[in-house]
Amino acid sequence: MVPASKAARRLGLTLSEFSDKLPALMDAGLPRANPITGFYDLKAMDLWMDRASGLLPSPSTEIDPCEGFEERLARLG
Repeated sequence: MVPASKAARRLGLTLSEFSDKLPALMDAGLPRANPITGFYDLKAMDLWMDRASGLLPSPSTEIDPCEGFEERLARLG
């Protein structure tokens, strides 16, 4: 967990740029700051960036493990 200044740096932004762009970043899915500390989770930010860049599938494109369950179960005999 890091303050906004370090979260901004992780995104390659100044604190001022981060503050200006924060509403758009939040709309794009940037993980919110902890409501108690106001700090950002760098691991969550990295995951968000990996999904945004296509390195990881987005949650909406992940396969639902329940989908096709009955068919897979039937194949097991």
